Amino acid sequence: MKIRADLLRVAHVPAMPDGTPVEPEQQPAERRLEGEVGVTGSNGAPLGAVGGAIVAPTTAGDLARSARGFCLGCKHFSSEDWKKVVAAYQFHPDAEKREELNTLRSALLTTGNVELQNRHLDPEGDMDVEHALSQMGLCRVLTEAHRDVTGVHPISCCPPELCSQERPMGAYEPRDKAVERSGSEMYDKILRLAQGKGE
Repeated sequence: MKIRADLLRVAHVPAMPDGTPVEPEQQPAERRLEGEVGVTGSNGAPLGAVGGAIVAPTTAGDLARSARGFCLGCKHFSSEDWKKVVAAYQFHPDAEKREELNTLRSALLTTGNVELQNRHLDPEGDMDVEHALSQMGLCRVLTEAHRDVTGVHPISCCPPELCSQERPMGAYEPRDKAVERSGSEMYDKILRLAQGKGE
């Protein structure tokens, strides 16, 4: 599916049918990816494309938290360390190290994450796995926790095992003040929409 639009929608429902107020964080929200799906005939010949959409329902709170917690903006994300790992594993004398890299390539190619796939398209519209691999980073927190090299994609967030009520974004810490400010602005904008105060 070729993505033409990536839309975030946040509703504002003042109250439940029984009159209970709905908090901004609990307001219904969705991420909608709109695009075109290629259609082929039984002989494999392309017939054209039809419009389609993938809708992921969520809440305004979850949407706001994820918008400011992407790995790319985290101080624990290191693209330089990751490049060293890939260079070392690429032609490593230990076949297991080379196999780890190939397993990761396979996982990237078969991911169900449409956003990730569409960030790494080649000119023919297929996923460029080497480009995806090169854009990843080493997560220092997960590498230490797993005691093994752990790479993450820039649009990933901390896994659930690192998140808690006290730390809803897990080990995420903004890399610098600019990243923190940008994430806070997006967070506030989404919650304003949830309060019916936005655009």
